[in-house]
Amino acid sequence: MVRMNSSTCLLLGALSMFIVSGWSLMESEPVSTPETVTSVTPEALEAVIPSTETADVSASEAQRVFKSFLTKSFEGLVLSSDLSPEGHALHDTPSETYRDTEAFGKIMDSVKANPELALLAMDFYEKCALSDGVISPTRSVCLAHLKYWSEKKGIPLNKDRFPSHVVSTAEILPVLWE
Repeated sequence: MVRMNSSTCLLLGALSMFIVSGWSLMESEPVSTPETVTSVTPEALEAVIPSTETADVSASEAQRVFKSFLTKSFEGLVLSSDLSPEGHALHDTPSETYRDTEAFGKIMDSVKANPELALLAMDFYEKCALSDGVISPTRSVCLAHLKYWSEKKGIPLNKDRFPSHVVSTAEILPVLWE
């Protein structure tokens, strides 16, 4: 069995979602967002989510920091309006999507280190999957993770609330938390 870290798993998931979805980025109108969307850099992530080796914080502090990170991550998700199909071959993954992959890896690492954060992550995944302006492949990844955690926590998930193209892609995406 080949063991992969969460970043590798997410990168594979990101690549497969673009292959499966056919890079269908412009399917809906974007949601209203602030004029500037901040990119979440690896350095900013380290400032928000402490390294699990050095973190010695209370549960409430960990939740507060994680909520802040999730808010910044959501604000930094790639929107349909951020991308232009010009200059990209349909089979290429736009480089802008890698910042989403980085955030998803940090979410996964944080929940693995502190499973009590899973419900907060589920809220993030649900908000992401329901957001019309977020690109469809990212929404599908969010829904796949929401489905995984819903099943793991025994929480019913009504897939009828999500667009069929997001659901169909999410159904075939690998979710490799273990």
